[in-house]
Amino acid sequence: MTRIQSWSGKSRTLTALIVCASILPGCHSQKRIAISNASDPSAPPAPITALKVGDQVRITLRNGDEVRFAVAEVQADALVGDNGRRVLYTDMQSLEKRHLSKVKTGVLVGLLTFWVAIIIALANSDGFPTGVI
Repeated sequence: MTRIQSWSGKSRTLTALIVCASILPGCHSQKRIAISNASDPSAPPAPITALKVGDQVRITLRNGDEVRFAVAEVQADALVGDNGRRVLYTDMQSLEKRHLSKVKTGVLVGLLTFWVAIIIALANSDGFPTGVI
């Protein structure tokens, strides 16, 4: 059997960064936020206190359109996005805030650590098959 040529330190670092960057989006979840007038659009809107500037949100409008942006301002009757778009609470059907999920992050970090340990163990053993990596 032939051994696979050793990777340089730069190749390993680059590969690790690419793998981590591709896994990172899987650590986020959407958390639904209650809209006080979602069931009755004629009710007076109440500001949403669960949001702050910089939060990433996904809004489904009553007409079915979906809007995504980072919150630039939380107003008494609307949210203003970093793109300048202002969405009234009365126009919202649903509102979700993106957040980091501790459970998903823990599982992904554990699996990644296990995967890296297996690859290192196989690369350092004499029985590493040719052409696997």
